[in-house]
Parts: sequence; C-alpha cells; structure tokens
Amino acid sequence: MKTLYLDCFAGIAGDMFLGAIIDLGLFPVEGFIDAMKGLALDGYSISVEKGIRKGISGTDIKVIEEDHHHHHDEDHHHHHDEDHHHHHHHRHLSDIIAILDRSTLPEEVRSRSALAFRLLAEAEAEVHGTDVESIHFHEVGAIDSIVDVVGGFMALHMAAIDRVCSSPVNVGSGTVKCAHGVMPVPAPATAKLLAGMPIVSQGDPIERTTPTGALMLKVLCDSFGSMPSGTIKATGHGLGDRDTELPNLLRAVIIEEGKVGTPWIPGQASVLEANLDDMNPQDLPIAMDHLFQAGAWDVFFTSIIMKKNRPGIRITCVGPVDLEEKLAETILRHTTSIGVRCRIESRYTLRREEKTELTSLGPVRVKSSFWGKELFQRTLEHDDLKDLSERHNIPLTELRDILTSELGGLDNEYRHDR
Repeated sequence: MKTLYLDCFAGIAGDMFLGAIIDLGLFPVEGFIDAMKGLALDGYSISVEKGIRKGISGTDIKVIEEDHHHHHDEDHHHHHDEDHHHHHHHRHLSDIIAILDRSTLPEEVRSRSALAFRLLAEAEAEVHGTDVESIHFHEVGAIDSIVDVVGGFMALHMAAIDRVCSSPVNVGSGTVKCAHGVMPVPAPATAKLLAGMPIVSQGDPIERTTPTGALMLKVLCDSFGSMPSGTIKATGHGLGDRDTELPNLLRAVIIEEGKVGTPWIPGQASVLEANLDDMNPQDLPIAMDHLFQAGAWDVFFTSIIMKKNRPGIRITCVGPVDLEEKLAETILRHTTSIGVRCRIESRYTLRREEKTELTSLGPVRVKSSFWGKELFQRTLEHDDLKDLSERHNIPLTELRDILTSELGGLDNEYRHDR
C-alpha cells in the first residue's frame, strides 16, 4: 500500500502541503501546471521554486495573482506579523462550488475540493452563529487559497496515493491577524476543523496550522500517530515563507507498508456489532449509508434468533480503529440499539490501487490488487459500469466485456493460481 505520512512537526498550510507533494518527485511539475488549467480560473500563475529552511531543501509554492503580483496569505503562510485583511473578492461557498462545477478537473479532485470548502463553511458558520449560505470567505476565498486547496488535491491525485495519515499536528501559539481582527492560535474555524485530531503547541509563538492545512488533514487523513511500518520510498518538504527557529516546513514521506518478503500488509480493524429486534427493516439501508459516510470499510446484516425466540438482525460494522467511537455513535444514533459491542482484530490485506481509466465509452475506475509487486486481480467499479450501461443503453454484461477487452486485462479474475 502506497501510504503518504504527513509529519506536521512544524504545522501544515495549504501551500506547504502542495509543495511537499510536488517535492516528492512522483510526477513532472509541468504536468501538474498543465493539469491545473482545468480549474478554468483566470488571473493567476503558479511559481514552483526550490528553497532552504534551516539547511533543509524543499519546494516553495507561490500563487501569483496578476492584479497583485504577490502571494496573499490565505492561510497566513507563517507571515504572522502581517495584517491578513487584504481586499480579496469575498466569495460565498456557492461561488466556489460554481467554479469547481465548470472546471474540467478529475472527479476525485472536484469532489474533495467541494467537500473541503463545505467543511470550512460549516466551521465558519458555527463560529459566527449563522448559516452556511451566509458565510463569505475572506482569505480562503482568494484565488491563491482556492488554487492551494485544489492544487493539493490535484497533486495527490497525480501521485496515486492509496492512504494518507499524519503525525500529531503542531498548531503553534500566540495570536494572528485576520479579516475579523486579532484571533488566538489556532484561529476559531481552524480549531473547529481540527476537532478530534491530536495536537501539540511547540516552537515560536506563531500560527503554524492554517485553515487550508487543517482542511487537507480533515478530508484526507484516516489516522494520526507515529510513522507506519514499511519501506520509505520518497521524502519531500514543502516550505513555509518565514524562516523560524523550528524549520518552517512540512515533511511528506511515501511509505510502502508491509513486512519485507511478504505480499500482504498487516494491520488492525475495529469490529462493531449490535443486535436488533425492534427496528423497521426499511430503515436498515439508511443506517448502512450513514456508517459508510462515517468512514466504515464494510457493513453487513446477519439474520439471528434472539431471546424469546424473536427473529432479529445483527449489524456488523468494520472500520479504522481511530474511527471506532464515531462509528459506535452512528450505530446508536441511526438504529434502535441502546448498546454496541466493539473489539479490535488483526487483519492482513493485499496492496490495492484505484485509478480512473478513460475509455471510448467514458471514464471508469479500475481497482487492482497485488501479490507483492505482481498484479493479482483487477476489477472494474460496478457503479461506473452501471452509469455507463444506462448512458449508452448497453447491457451490463456486454459492457463489462467491451471495457475489459479495451483495457487489455482481466476483470474480476485471478492472475495467479495461489
């Protein structure tokens, strides 16, 4: 499994995340710049330069607005002695969603970007005691900030990362000037976004984790803690603008998880169960949907006989260990159960990849699993097949054969006799 570990020892900002991914060297910078043209947003250019922070080389990203000729500090980019109340165009969430909707970016990039800005709007609305549609973004509504966020998701998409995890997050300390005045660090909306994440406060009394940095963690990370076991494949550093005593950079590490010599990846899963004998069966699919939205890997129902010989249903949910509490809350909230049993189990998985392939009938996601470095199994995403079948009025079985032949590989068949 190709895992991205974010070492946020000095915090994280949107431009630092983008710089760190580019610095990994997994794709050509020119290809990234060209891909970002799909954003269809005029009035900016992207500067990608190498720099040094405390003797460590990394990549410095600046988004240059044509009207201003400098990089606005949406996320303050560690220029914390400056006033961030610039005269940006104050965009609403609907404005940014409209920009994304008319873009030609990959669906994964558009959906992650839309989710990020919606999460920010919800955090701002909660802080200011208003509704989401009334929120207008100040620094984060500027062109540079939009490019930082969308660019970060685009770079991650191009790097073909399977999983993202992070260290505890250094938020910094002190105060920061922004559109609403002088605020404590972390800024209120940033603190909302960081809810549930482990944090530390170290180094110079400045803001180290910014709104867009927190958004990246919120949308992408499935766990927080020490670096996972595996083999380091690449490291990259994304630079902040200010040269502080604690190196002002974000370290990104690509790790191939799994023991040397074994084709599988060891790990753990949280298994949650509850028995139900008084729930309307029509409501069970809704509970399942909520669990998947909460981050479950798998959810299934089993018919059982309960006390007093009552027929019932056992709901079983499997998910990340760090989401156990959230998944338990979801079961309690969306089923009639008044209790949930939880346990941690070991698991072994093969390395998996998911890529979107362009075919003559449209894009389709292809899921591949590997026995070590060898392709083991490849499957076309059923939801994509269903959409293409309906769009082109081609029977599903026939469509699968067409695309499998076109992509030149096996669909849902084993490469090796294991």
